[in-house]
Amino acid sequence: MFEAGISVPKPIAVYENILVMEFIGVDGKPAPLLKDLDLSLEELKEVFNYLVEDLRKMVLKARLVHGDFSEYNVMVWEGKHYIIDVSQAVSLDHPNALEYLLRDLANIVKFFSKQGLPVPSPTELLDSIGLRDYFS
Repeated sequence: MFEAGISVPKPIAVYENILVMEFIGVDGKPAPLLKDLDLSLEELKEVFNYLVEDLRKMVLKARLVHGDFSEYNVMVWEGKHYIIDVSQAVSLDHPNALEYLLRDLANIVKFFSKQGLPVPSPTELLDSIGLRDYFS
């Protein structure tokens, strides 16, 4: 995902099934999760747009679906978002990839709409970012 230009912590080292990544935060305290922030509508809109673009890159460039995407798996630090907890991501050839992508989209639509941001439905979002045909 990092190589595909998706905003994730930078990988530092890998050994067998262990991945060491850049720490996002300061003095041992991790950056806050999206769910814990009180953002303005303008800030929410900006984060929403960045997250949608990253989900799009995840499919088109990394050929992966997160599979558990939500406000619990996004850190925000110094004005930038970082998608975390990607160990359960599946490749596009997984039989449930489209189902998982729709669930990921539904999770962010639900979160941002609860914050008062007008957002499209998950299926409208899938169509608007050009991914529906990718799974046909």
